Amino acid sequence: MSLPFQSHCWQCVQRPDNRRGDFLIGWAESGEAGLNQHAQVSALEVDELLPALRRRSPGKSLRQSLLVVKDTVCYRRLAKSTTKADAVLEIGSSLGECTQVLSRAAAVVAIDVSKELVEESRRRHPSCRFEWLDCFQETDRLRDYCQELQLHGRLKIFIDIGGDRSTQDVLQLLFLLEGLVTPSPVLLVVKCEQLVDDLFDYCAPNGRLQMEGPLETLRGARGSRSARQVQRMRLHPYLYRYFYVVMFK
Repeated sequence: MSLPFQSHCWQCVQRPDNRRGDFLIGWAESGEAGLNQHAQVSALEVDELLPALRRRSPGKSLRQSLLVVKDTVCYRRLAKSTTKADAVLEIGSSLGECTQVLSRAAAVVAIDVSKELVEESRRRHPSCRFEWLDCFQETDRLRDYCQELQLHGRLKIFIDIGGDRSTQDVLQLLFLLEGLVTPSPVLLVVKCEQLVDDLFDYCAPNGRLQMEGPLETLRGARGSRSARQVQRMRLHPYLYRYFYVVMFK
Protein backbone atom coordinates (compact mmCIF):
# COMPACT_ATOMS: atom_id res chain seq x y z
CA MET A 1 0.00 0.00 0.00
CA SER A 2 1.31 3.46 -0.87
CA LEU A 3 1.23 6.25 1.68
CA PRO A 4 0.81 9.98 1.03
CA PHE A 5 3.71 12.41 1.53
CA GLN A 6 6.35 9.75 0.91
CA SER A 7 9.01 12.43 0.51
CA HIS A 8 8.43 13.24 4.19
CA CYS A 9 10.01 11.37 7.07
CA TRP A 10 7.09 9.63 8.78
CA GLN A 11 7.59 9.11 12.49
CA CYS A 12 5.44 7.87 15.36
CA VAL A 13 6.50 9.98 18.31
CA GLN A 14 4.50 7.81 20.73
CA ARG A 15 4.30 4.07 21.22
CA PRO A 16 0.80 2.51 21.20
CA ASP A 17 1.26 1.66 24.88
CA ASN A 18 2.71 5.00 25.99
CA ARG A 19 0.91 6.69 28.84
CA ARG A 20 -1.02 9.83 28.00
CA GLY A 21 1.43 12.69 27.45
CA ASP A 22 4.54 10.49 27.16
CA PHE A 23 6.70 10.67 24.05
CA LEU A 24 8.59 7.70 22.64
CA ILE A 25 12.06 7.63 24.18
CA GLY A 26 14.56 8.65 21.52
CA TRP A 27 12.04 10.11 19.04
CA ALA A 28 14.00 13.39 18.87
CA GLU A 29 17.35 11.63 19.11
CA SER A 30 20.17 13.95 18.14
CA GLY A 31 23.33 12.29 19.36
CA GLU A 32 23.76 14.99 21.96
CA ALA A 33 23.43 14.38 25.70
CA GLY A 34 20.18 15.67 27.07
CA LEU A 35 18.21 15.64 23.82
CA ASN A 36 17.47 11.94 23.36
CA GLN A 37 15.17 11.26 26.31
CA HIS A 38 11.53 12.23 26.76
CA ALA A 39 12.20 13.83 30.13
CA GLN A 40 14.73 16.23 28.62
CA VAL A 41 12.89 16.81 25.35
CA SER A 42 9.63 17.74 27.03
CA ALA A 43 11.46 20.23 29.23
CA LEU A 44 13.16 22.06 26.34
CA GLU A 45 12.36 25.65 25.58
CA VAL A 46 10.21 26.11 22.47
CA ASP A 47 13.09 27.46 20.38
CA GLU A 48 15.25 24.47 21.31
CA LEU A 49 12.68 21.90 20.21
CA LEU A 50 12.97 22.77 16.51
CA PRO A 51 16.73 22.03 16.23
CA ALA A 52 16.06 18.77 18.07
CA LEU A 53 13.41 17.88 15.51
CA ARG A 54 15.82 18.63 12.66
CA ARG A 55 18.68 16.61 14.13
CA ARG A 56 16.54 13.59 14.92
CA SER A 57 16.38 12.66 11.23
CA PRO A 58 19.82 12.68 9.56
CA GLY A 59 19.70 13.57 5.88
CA LYS A 60 16.18 15.01 5.97
CA SER A 61 15.21 18.56 6.82
CA LEU A 62 12.26 19.62 8.94
CA ARG A 63 10.29 20.35 5.77
CA GLN A 64 10.07 16.60 5.14
CA SER A 65 8.53 15.54 8.43
CA LEU A 66 5.19 13.96 9.27
CA LEU A 67 4.75 13.20 12.97
CA VAL A 68 2.00 10.94 14.32
CA VAL A 69 0.77 11.09 17.93
CA LYS A 70 -2.02 9.30 19.75
CA ASP A 71 -3.15 11.74 22.42
CA THR A 72 -4.04 15.38 22.90
CA VAL A 73 -1.30 16.19 25.41
CA CYS A 74 1.56 15.33 23.05
CA TYR A 75 -0.29 16.91 20.12
CA ARG A 76 -0.53 20.24 21.94
CA ARG A 77 3.07 19.95 23.16
CA LEU A 78 4.18 19.77 19.53
CA ALA A 79 1.91 22.71 18.75
CA LYS A 80 4.03 24.76 21.14
CA SER A 81 6.99 24.33 18.78
CA THR A 82 5.53 26.81 16.27
CA THR A 83 7.29 30.14 15.89
CA LYS A 84 6.74 33.49 14.18
CA ALA A 85 8.35 32.01 11.07
CA ASP A 86 5.45 29.56 10.68
CA ALA A 87 1.95 29.72 9.25
CA VAL A 88 -0.41 27.00 10.43
CA LEU A 89 -3.50 25.30 9.06
CA GLU A 90 -5.35 23.43 11.80
CA ILE A 91 -7.83 20.82 10.60
CA GLY A 92 -10.28 19.76 13.27
CA SER A 93 -10.14 22.75 15.61
CA SER A 94 -13.02 21.59 17.87
CA LEU A 95 -13.40 24.25 20.61
CA GLY A 96 -10.19 26.06 19.74
CA GLU A 97 -7.99 25.03 22.67
CA CYS A 98 -5.10 23.93 20.44
CA THR A 99 -5.70 26.91 18.15
CA GLN A 100 -4.88 29.15 21.08
CA VAL A 101 -1.58 27.27 21.54
CA LEU A 102 -0.79 27.60 17.83
CA SER A 103 -1.51 31.33 17.84
CA ARG A 104 2.16 32.11 18.49
CA ALA A 105 2.69 31.47 14.75
CA ALA A 106 2.66 34.31 12.22
CA ALA A 107 -0.77 33.24 10.94
CA VAL A 108 -3.24 30.49 11.82
CA VAL A 109 -6.40 29.34 10.08
CA ALA A 110 -8.40 26.80 12.07
CA ILE A 111 -11.13 24.85 10.30
CA ASP A 112 -13.82 22.46 11.47
CA VAL A 113 -16.69 20.64 9.80
CA SER A 114 -19.09 21.58 12.62
CA LYS A 115 -20.72 24.98 12.33
CA GLU A 116 -21.69 24.90 16.01
CA LEU A 117 -18.11 24.26 17.13
CA VAL A 118 -16.81 27.04 14.90
CA GLU A 119 -19.29 29.52 16.34
CA GLU A 120 -18.48 28.51 19.91
CA SER A 121 -14.73 28.70 19.20
CA ARG A 122 -15.12 32.23 17.86
CA ARG A 123 -16.93 33.18 21.05
CA ARG A 124 -14.28 31.62 23.31
CA HIS A 125 -11.23 32.78 21.35
CA PRO A 126 -12.12 36.03 19.54
CA SER A 127 -8.49 36.74 18.63
CA CYS A 128 -8.19 33.50 16.62
CA ARG A 129 -9.52 32.81 13.15
CA PHE A 130 -11.98 29.93 12.71
CA GLU A 131 -13.59 28.84 9.46
CA TRP A 132 -16.48 26.44 8.83
CA LEU A 133 -15.28 24.05 6.14
CA ASP A 134 -15.69 20.47 4.94
CA CYS A 135 -12.33 19.59 3.38
CA PHE A 136 -13.79 17.03 0.98
CA GLN A 137 -16.68 19.21 -0.19
CA GLU A 138 -14.85 22.54 -0.53
CA THR A 139 -11.41 21.73 -1.87
CA ASP A 140 -11.01 25.10 -3.61
CA ARG A 141 -11.44 26.98 -0.32
CA LEU A 142 -9.03 24.58 1.37
CA ARG A 143 -6.42 25.25 -1.31
CA ASP A 144 -6.99 29.00 -1.01
CA TYR A 145 -6.37 28.93 2.74
CA CYS A 146 -3.11 27.03 2.23
CA GLN A 147 -1.93 29.48 -0.42
CA GLU A 148 -2.88 32.41 1.81
CA LEU A 149 -0.94 30.97 4.74
CA GLN A 150 2.16 30.33 2.62
CA LEU A 151 2.42 34.09 2.08
CA HIS A 152 3.00 34.51 5.82
CA GLY A 153 5.55 31.80 6.59
CA ARG A 154 6.48 28.12 6.44
CA LEU A 155 3.28 26.13 6.16
CA LYS A 156 2.61 23.58 8.88
CA ILE A 157 -0.54 21.48 9.10
CA PHE A 158 -1.94 20.09 12.35
CA ILE A 159 -4.65 17.44 11.97
CA ASP A 160 -6.99 16.18 14.67
CA ILE A 161 -10.24 14.99 13.12
CA GLY A 162 -11.19 12.86 16.12
CA GLY A 163 -9.13 10.41 18.15
CA ASP A 164 -11.44 7.53 17.22
CA ARG A 165 -11.18 8.08 13.46
CA SER A 166 -9.93 5.12 11.44
CA THR A 167 -6.62 4.97 9.63
CA GLN A 168 -8.56 5.01 6.36
CA ASP A 169 -10.23 8.34 7.21
CA VAL A 170 -6.92 9.98 8.08
CA LEU A 171 -5.07 8.66 5.03
CA GLN A 172 -7.90 9.85 2.78
CA LEU A 173 -7.46 13.37 4.14
CA LEU A 174 -3.68 13.22 3.77
CA PHE A 175 -3.96 12.11 0.14
CA LEU A 176 -6.32 15.03 -0.49
CA LEU A 177 -3.85 17.49 1.06
CA GLU A 178 -0.94 16.02 -0.89
CA GLY A 179 -2.75 16.77 -4.13
CA LEU A 180 -3.80 20.29 -3.11
CA VAL A 181 -0.85 21.83 -1.27
CA THR A 182 2.07 23.09 -3.36
CA PRO A 183 4.78 23.44 -2.24
CA SER A 184 4.51 20.73 0.35
CA PRO A 185 4.11 21.78 4.02
CA VAL A 186 7.29 21.88 6.10
CA LEU A 187 5.66 19.76 8.79
CA LEU A 188 2.49 17.76 9.36
CA VAL A 189 1.40 16.62 12.80
CA VAL A 190 -1.40 14.05 12.89
CA LYS A 191 -3.26 12.88 15.98
CA CYS A 192 -4.82 9.45 15.47
CA GLU A 193 -4.58 6.57 17.93
CA GLN A 194 -5.34 3.87 15.39
CA LEU A 195 -2.78 5.20 12.90
CA VAL A 196 -0.06 4.95 15.57
CA ASP A 197 -1.14 1.39 16.32
CA ASP A 198 -1.19 0.42 12.64
CA LEU A 199 2.19 1.95 11.79
CA PHE A 200 4.28 1.20 14.83
CA ASP A 201 5.09 -2.42 13.91
CA TYR A 202 6.93 -1.02 10.87
CA CYS A 203 8.93 1.65 12.70
CA ALA A 204 12.54 1.76 13.82
CA PRO A 205 13.24 2.01 17.59
CA ASN A 206 13.07 5.82 17.36
CA GLY A 207 9.61 5.62 15.74
CA ARG A 208 10.73 6.36 12.19
CA LEU A 209 8.62 4.49 9.63
CA GLN A 210 10.54 2.14 7.37
CA MET A 211 8.95 2.94 4.00
CA GLU A 212 10.58 -0.05 2.32
CA GLY A 213 8.94 -2.47 4.76
CA PRO A 214 5.71 -4.41 4.07
CA LEU A 215 2.54 -2.51 4.94
CA GLU A 216 -0.03 -5.11 3.97
CA THR A 217 -1.87 -4.77 7.27
CA LEU A 218 -2.87 -1.26 6.21
CA ARG A 219 -4.58 -2.44 3.02
CA GLY A 220 -8.16 -1.27 3.20
CA ALA A 221 -7.29 0.27 6.58
CA ARG A 222 -8.99 -2.77 8.23
CA GLY A 223 -11.97 -0.73 9.40
CA SER A 224 -11.77 -0.01 13.12
CA ARG A 225 -9.34 -2.81 13.97
CA SER A 226 -5.66 -2.02 14.33
CA ALA A 227 -2.93 -4.11 12.71
CA ARG A 228 -1.82 -5.34 16.13
CA GLN A 229 -5.37 -6.37 17.06
CA VAL A 230 -5.79 -8.29 13.80
CA GLN A 231 -2.46 -10.04 14.31
CA ARG A 232 -3.46 -11.12 17.82
CA MET A 233 -6.79 -12.46 16.57
CA ARG A 234 -4.98 -14.52 13.92
CA LEU A 235 -2.69 -16.01 16.55
CA HIS A 236 -5.43 -16.78 19.07
CA PRO A 237 -8.73 -17.03 17.18
CA TYR A 238 -10.44 -19.44 19.57
CA LEU A 239 -9.30 -17.57 22.67
CA TYR A 240 -10.68 -14.27 21.36
CA ARG A 241 -13.90 -15.94 20.24
CA TYR A 242 -14.30 -17.37 23.73
CA PHE A 243 -13.87 -13.97 25.40
CA TYR A 244 -16.27 -12.40 22.92
CA VAL A 245 -18.95 -14.97 23.76
CA VAL A 246 -18.41 -14.58 27.51
CA MET A 247 -18.37 -10.78 27.49
CA PHE A 248 -21.00 -9.88 24.91
CA LYS A 249 -23.43 -12.75 24.56
